[in-house]
Amino acid sequence: MLGYTIQKHNDLAAMDAEMVLLVRDGGADTPTKENITRLEQVGWKVRVAEELEFEGVDTGKIRSWHRHNLNKLHLWSWTEYEKILFIDADVVCKGSLKELWEMPGDFAAAPDVWHNVLTDNKFNSGVIVFKPDMEEFRKLVSKVSDPEYHKPNDADQAFLNVFYRFRYFGLPYKYNFNLIMYQFHRPYWDMLWDEAVLIHYTVRKPKSDPKQHCHKGCNEWEPIEWYAMIFKEMLAFYGWENEIPLYA
Repeated sequence: MLGYTIQKHNDLAAMDAEMVLLVRDGGADTPTKENITRLEQVGWKVRVAEELEFEGVDTGKIRSWHRHNLNKLHLWSWTEYEKILFIDADVVCKGSLKELWEMPGDFAAAPDVWHNVLTDNKFNSGVIVFKPDMEEFRKLVSKVSDPEYHKPNDADQAFLNVFYRFRYFGLPYKYNFNLIMYQFHRPYWDMLWDEAVLIHYTVRKPKSDPKQHCHKGCNEWEPIEWYAMIFKEMLAFYGWENEIPLYA
């Protein structure tokens, strides 16, 4: 979905950009060969990386759903790229990403949103723009072992907020439009929807099981139904209607 929607709204060749999917080597949730074939069909260049390890850090203590997120630090070592736009897999694109390549500084991210906080002074790491650099990569890896930077059960977001505190460029909400806004800050969600570019499905993920799907009446039903509509469009585009479960 992310790859399909990025290309629907962006001319990557004109941007001199490509889509690269970072996957880890090994583990129960590692993409299968069939998964990778479909991802490549959509346009992803699949890049496998080993699990990062940090001296003195037991990654098993990190919350299970965030346990492998520190692997995104690999991207700082991809110095063959001038700039990287990292986007979480639970994001859908509905507009142009061109402006993001022009953001100043070495690291940019949008503010996080919580049920009781509309504008957090910390950023959400689901969408970040940065310049790869080997020296920065080595600093990042070493600082994960520093308890002043990384707490035992934290993943990448808390760590990066400490590491880049006071020196990141703030992106507009539209580049990380957090689903939590829909339920708890609805007037602002409605006001910003038309200009939103990257929709981040943070608090509820679309499900292929009809019994688990979020229909009218659940807290985030409208954004989930919008997702289902785009998902159906993608299946038709690739001729997958009878091969992949519909999120609806």
